[in-house]
Amino acid sequence: MKIAVVAQPELARGFALLGVEVFGVEKSDEVLAHVHTLIKRADIGLILITERLYRAQEDQLLKLRLETKVPVIMDIPDMSKPQQKLESVADFVLKNTGISI
Repeated sequence: MKIAVVAQPELARGFALLGVEVFGVEKSDEVLAHVHTLIKRADIGLILITERLYRAQEDQLLKLRLETKVPVIMDIPDMSKPQQKLESVADFVLKNTGISI
């Protein structure tokens, strides 16, 4: 399974250097279109969205997180100061799947 990142273009370039599939987004309304496309792909296991873009579409993305088991949708800090306390991946997986890693 692959990881996809939806982020501001400057951050997307950094993830691209790591070999991750990236989608550079200028406007927050573009996020949902990319996420809907990625959800339909069987090869995507994790979608990471930068916090600022995630917060702008939080209601719709939260609904998708609850409806979709795979891929997992998570927000990650962007280049600004994190707006909320960061949750470890292990805590996220435990809370959403009941599986302790």
